Amino acid sequence: IRNCDWSSDVCSSDLSTAERAMMRRANRYYRSRGLVLVLALAAVSVGSFETVGRLLADAKVDTLLRAEASDVDRTVAELAPLRRWGDPLLAKRFDEAEESSRAKLHAGIALLPIDPAKTTYLKERLLASGPRQFGMIRDALKDKAALLSADMWKLLEDHKGDKGLRLRAACFLAASEPQDPRWTGSAQDLTDILVSQNLLEVPDWIAHLQPVGAKLQQAWLRDTIAHGQRERSYLRTRMPAFGAACADALGERLARTDTLPPLAITPLPDDEKRSEEHTSELQSQFRISYAVFCLKK
Repeated sequence: IRNCDWSSDVCSSDLSTAERAMMRRANRYYRSRGLVLVLALAAVSVGSFETVGRLLADAKVDTLLRAEASDVDRTVAELAPLRRWGDPLLAKRFDEAEESSRAKLHAGIALLPIDPAKTTYLKERLLASGPRQFGMIRDALKDKAALLSADMWKLLEDHKGDKGLRLRAACFLAASEPQDPRWTGSAQDLTDILVSQNLLEVPDWIAHLQPVGAKLQQAWLRDTIAHGQRERSYLRTRMPAFGAACADALGERLARTDTLPPLAITPLPDDEKRSEEHTSELQSQFRISYAVFCLKK
């Protein structure tokens, strides 16, 4: 049996020693060239992968920073497989954005899972936000609720503090600690704050308070029945003096009226001689009734 070099398809017995050595060198040369080619192709593939990844991450980050509040959670989730490239971009855009801008807020929400220091910034934005932005920030901070609880209760229980801060603290706590017994002491004061808000925003704030709505409603009804005659002039002529002793029972019965079908009410004709004081009083009644009886059990 002849010894053959299969890579050249030439039998070694037909080659001189020098020719066999040359063939071995040629084999090594072409094998190394093939390896270099494979490595080059791999490098090109990796480079292309990195380039595509950066481009996709950049586009998704831009989408996130311009997104509406209702789309932020979905966009952050879509960014998850691109975090390798997206996180440095988010950090850069967060640092560059204006303090109160939408872009900085959305970047902060996206960075929170990897940068707990963003909690402080998001808390500040939460306490300054409108009702529609509030829910987005509160949901982003839900895993930090235990950390923020003490500060939020301190704000809510400061009866001389800023009403807007107290309302936002209450809305945050309503989602994280709706069964806390401290609601009993804050309920009446909070309903007074609620009805002092912009009427167009009241439904949105009420939605955030739904988990504690029954507590707020009961407290308002009880206080109105027991003490409302000296605080609200319209009660002196429109409500008998039930007194504190009957307030609890009557409050519970009034609260159950939410389950009854609405009554058809025929509007009264306008009274051109109605005084400005009376008009203001009716507006006050409407705001209070609208806010409190929207709070469902």
